[in-house]
Amino acid sequence: MFGREGIKVYSERTVYPLIIENKVSDIDGVKNAIIVSGDSNLHQGYQTPYLFIVPMEGVEPYELLQKVENELKNILLEEEMPEDTFIIDSKPVTHFKVDRKVLRREYNITTNNN
Repeated sequence: MFGREGIKVYSERTVYPLIIENKVSDIDGVKNAIIVSGDSNLHQGYQTPYLFIVPMEGVEPYELLQKVENELKNILLEEEMPEDTFIIDSKPVTHFKVDRKVLRREYNITTNNN
């Protein structure tokens, strides 16, 4: 229905990565938004979204990170809020798809599916 599996978060609700990515991508300065699911450090036994942002060319990464974190409170539901947000230079791609395994490995995001 939404293109990828949902993430069952601490509230027992399911959030959908594609919806979060679309909302974040609408923020000025964001070239790409990528959601990776992983184990929550705040809510043991649950998954949580982690957000990766690729800035548009010429956009200062630290300023964009602050802007995004401020705007997330207005555009996302509480359950959709990422546990952590990272700025990356480019999205890792394999076979024309975002390679979320690379992001999990490089940023030490665990999942009970590992």
